[in-house]
Amino acid sequence: MKKAVVILLLLSTLLVGCVHQNVGVNNSGGKEPDGSTVAGSTSPENETVDSYQDVVCYPAQSYGTYLIGYKADVDLLSLQLPKSWVLTKKRSTYLISNERGEIGKISLGAAQDAEFWEPACEEERHQATETVFVSKIIEKRIDGSGFRHRYTFIYQSNNGGRTLTLTVNYAEADSDAQNLIYSAAKTKTMQTDPKIGIITAPSAKNSVLILGNSFVRTSDVGDILQEMCLKTGKTCFVTAVSRGYATISTYASDTSMLDSIKAKNYGAVFICGCYSSAAEQLNSYETLRTACNTAGIPLILFPAHNESLDTINRIRNKYPDDLFLNWREEINNLINKKRISTWDFCINDEHKHSTPLAGYVGAHMIYRAIFGELPPKYQSTVFNSASYYATLGDYVTDPVFRLDNLSTVYYYFD
Repeated sequence: MKKAVVILLLLSTLLVGCVHQNVGVNNSGGKEPDGSTVAGSTSPENETVDSYQDVVCYPAQSYGTYLIGYKADVDLLSLQLPKSWVLTKKRSTYLISNERGEIGKISLGAAQDAEFWEPACEEERHQATETVFVSKIIEKRIDGSGFRHRYTFIYQSNNGGRTLTLTVNYAEADSDAQNLIYSAAKTKTMQTDPKIGIITAPSAKNSVLILGNSFVRTSDVGDILQEMCLKTGKTCFVTAVSRGYATISTYASDTSMLDSIKAKNYGAVFICGCYSSAAEQLNSYETLRTACNTAGIPLILFPAHNESLDTINRIRNKYPDDLFLNWREEINNLINKKRISTWDFCINDEHKHSTPLAGYVGAHMIYRAIFGELPPKYQSTVFNSASYYATLGDYVTDPVFRLDNLSTVYYYFD
């Protein structure tokens, strides 16, 4: 679904581009409407050249990763650019400069200065990745004062399609730089998506069914979610079913359970149990999926902490657009990224069953997905409120995990 816009663009007619040689040199004069220097190239003596092929390019010594996008987005555009390029924000544009001065810019949307430029070759387009579509063209300033590269990046973020345009003096990108900018563009997920409000079915606000095994029982996820709803005035009834060693197949083969789901006795079904044979569990997931579709209610894959990643991926690969709350990974992120002890979430037994703290995390995930808001802190009769809130820290009010190297530099548009 996220790929749809990009894929449709790829199906458009692709034009064969011009040959890019190691040509180009200095900065042009003139100003753009926003006051920035025109991105073009002329000779050192400011003489006009007739062809971009007559200008010698400056080679880049090294390249770095530049992450660019919107502050509200989880997914940013990752570009390989010369390390000598310095990006400085000016309103809704990032000006690009180096030791020779201002050489280009990165801006939101399509190029806003097209009236000043004309094509010097045919445009090239390609699908860089499943989520990034890139076009490039060499343009000549209409007054003949220089040439520039223009790259347009259309990419998919968690908030939908985005477009960024990079223009740079022709002289400042040799053939290596041109190829890297064009071919190495990709998106990078910078943080986890808290999935607030992703379950939009009104029925989910009325009643919830959680199907699982002993991990559901030891974690008290159902009782905590029920209390969470009561404390916040939500009229949602929670049913948590725990059967020892249960898998998805356990419930898919239970005709009375399937009949109850089809009868619309529940507003949403959360299924744990991704164990044993991936093929068998996939088939069983499809059985539950059909039952939920018959009832017109959402089915949400909700794997517990010890479930099989292979089985989870098998289901996700076949049904990538199905609702998915990764309880398993949420706990792992709290352990690995928030540096909370494994034993705060796991009982020291043969299977490392989940504790009520893990149950609170799972309930927090379900609550925010259904009601579109974070649950407030409250005095609980099910768990030790003061201890849990202290252990989880800012997760309670900001359930997001950074996935990148904290030393990475970002360039954000508001």
